[in-house]
Amino acid sequence: MNDARVAQLLSAAAAEQRAQRPDQAARLLAEVLTLAPDHPQALKLFQRAAAADPREAVLWLNLARACRELGDDAAEGAALDRILDIDARHFMALFRKAQLEQRQGKDAAAALR
Repeated sequence: MNDARVAQLLSAAAAEQRAQRPDQAARLLAEVLTLAPDHPQALKLFQRAAAADPREAVLWLNLARACRELGDDAAEGAALDRILDIDARHFMALFRKAQLEQRQGKDAAAALR
């Protein structure tokens, strides 16, 4: 992981969020996810971004991925459920929810997704 690049991206994402540009912040945070998915500061920014624009599914999807990388199944499930509240047919949320349920041994629930 390139710590300097991650720090630069996190700083830029925070600035975009403060400037009320959630799309740009999401793009930068997605790059952080690629470089350092378990970075604790990234998780906080994902949480703030999702709270700032709660109808934007991509922000919740990024948060779900960060939670998965950190091994927090409950938070991942909550983020995925939030996406499905926004769009019950969101393909990636349905797919990730089925993966989560399968990891949790809930094969029957996963098969229904």
